[in-house]
Amino acid sequence: MLKFIKFIKEMVCMFQFTKDSAVVRDAWVPLILAGKRTLAEVPTAFNLKAAVEAVLAEIVAPATSEEK
Repeated sequence: MLKFIKFIKEMVCMFQFTKDSAVVRDAWVPLILAGKRTLAEVPTAFNLKAAVEAVLAEIVAPATSEEK
């Protein structure tokens, strides 16, 4: 049983979303920007929400700094 738990933990660590993941850039971010979904609706599994937040921060930060 302990080997199985260790295996699952290793798999979870291997499968992490990044800012460049297709599901982040091509699905969740456009849906949020279009107002069809909210950040609260993004699943937290495999750090998906953190990756989406990072992309949104990159998009919003340059726009706000250009306005000043």
